[in-house]
Amino acid sequence: MRTFSKLVVNDFENLFWILKQDTRETLEKRGSTLFFLLCLDWFICSFLVGPADVLFWRGIWESNREILDNVVFQHNLIESNLVSATLGFIATLLIDVFHHSLAGIHWTKGSSTYFIVCRVFSLFWGFVDITY
Repeated sequence: MRTFSKLVVNDFENLFWILKQDTRETLEKRGSTLFFLLCLDWFICSFLVGPADVLFWRGIWESNREILDNVVFQHNLIESNLVSATLGFIATLLIDVFHHSLAGIHWTKGSSTYFIVCRVFSLFWGFVDITY
């Protein structure tokens, strides 16, 4: 019968990548530490990161709704929704069309240009995807 730590290591290797033999052995030997860290990870994700994530996105959606509905379009909800849907559609279409062009460029991974382009693209995509 396999131990808990061996099952966790096997699951990790099935999902991600094969570990080096010495890393695998170290993790399998430290089963109680591994179990504690997994429990701690679950606790942090469930009670800190999850609620913080929900609060953040709720704030983004609410502020975007407030700005578009009340400030820009002065309570004209139909116009506000049409502009929001149009902006979201056009921006998502542009991202879907042009992200293949960015992937086709042979970037030097680790260069400052690669880093900046990846971060700007991720920020733009996240902003458009979440707010519209």
